[in-house]
Amino acid sequence: MSSGPVTSPPHSEAVVEPVSPQERIETLDILRGWAVFGIILADVDILFKITPGTDHVLNELHKVFVVGKFWPLFSFLFGLGFAMQISRAESRGHDFLALYRRRLLALLLFGLANALLLLHVWRGDILHRYALWGFLLLLFRRRCPGALLLAAALCLLIPRVYDAVMDGRHLLRLGNPQTAAQAVREEAQREATSRAWDSEFERTRRQGGYLALMKLRAKWLVVNFSSFRFYLHQLQFPFALFLIGLYAGRRQIFENLPANLPLVHQVMWWGLGLGLVGQLVWLVCEKLPNPAWPYFTRQVGSLAEPFADAALSFFYATAVVLLAQHPGWKKFLAPLAAPGRMALTNYLLQSVAFAILCPRYALGLFEQVRPAQAWGTAGMIFGLQLMLSLWWLGRFRFGPAEWLWRTLTYGKLQPMRIGQPDRISPKGNNRAD
Repeated sequence: MSSGPVTSPPHSEAVVEPVSPQERIETLDILRGWAVFGIILADVDILFKITPGTDHVLNELHKVFVVGKFWPLFSFLFGLGFAMQISRAESRGHDFLALYRRRLLALLLFGLANALLLLHVWRGDILHRYALWGFLLLLFRRRCPGALLLAAALCLLIPRVYDAVMDGRHLLRLGNPQTAAQAVREEAQREATSRAWDSEFERTRRQGGYLALMKLRAKWLVVNFSSFRFYLHQLQFPFALFLIGLYAGRRQIFENLPANLPLVHQVMWWGLGLGLVGQLVWLVCEKLPNPAWPYFTRQVGSLAEPFADAALSFFYATAVVLLAQHPGWKKFLAPLAAPGRMALTNYLLQSVAFAILCPRYALGLFEQVRPAQAWGTAGMIFGLQLMLSLWWLGRFRFGPAEWLWRTLTYGKLQPMRIGQPDRISPKGNNRAD
């Protein structure tokens, strides 16, 4: 999401100051644009119709190199934007907490609308999750960089340790004659509940109308919000990446990028190495028939996959950052900054695209398109978004969703057109845009 810094006043009334174009860091906007492209590329797998042969190979390559490789970057950028907003507010002697809370509440409204009205049964919505976990991020705003990395590591590990302990406990109960029967019944009940939910989900996705799909999504949200495991696994993604982004912001890595290029190089190569090794481990554990130690294999695979996804995500991101330091490549990558500045708008537009592509009452392409064709579809959608973003930002300060987000945050209409005079705040202070 856009990390345009915001501030709040030294008093109860807010001096509203959205980030100005001069204050933006182009490399970050390019990274946001890259993430927007990657998300649509990853999500088109819901269109895949997999047949034996080439399509199966392409689907496996898609899982290894694309799926799950861009949400970590989006989450990292959210935390980084949070850090930049804190820095900007503190440099002006302002307390930004009240304003940032309103910003998160507005984002929550976007997320719920996206999930319900745009029928996010086709891919998971992240906006409401970012908003909810953004409130927890406020508790870490004063922590030192070392503490942030430690907290991120704990958030990455705790969900996996919990899963391993619970699975191990289940195996021990199965091995105990006094508890085995009860453990089998409980497992059968969980599997029956899961199958019933999956059956309803697939039946509604394939046959339901708009209202049925919206009802399904609402039920899905309620189930998630009432699930302990849902919150536990959100510690890993997105919250751990929020903390890593906050760490990068505290270190001012992107504000002083030339001095930090050696670190960027290190992250790139470590990300590539760990990502490829992790993906290989996950593939072996996932595809291994009849493993001798199924519990061990399952735990290793479930641990390797998310870490490998995050590692490759950082490899892609740092590679883009390094390429952007070369004039020729920067000229090629610079157009990505436009959809990056309109990341929220473009994310919602992608939801609109899937709401048109997938349902049976629309184009009905759910699981009907070969992988190569689906990739081409993603390229065309993003190409249109790129052209629209360039055209829009040539005339307006913000994307339409970004403008509404700022307006809801500040409680006052924001100037939209380039060259439009700034409003006057309630206290009579001019807002510098």
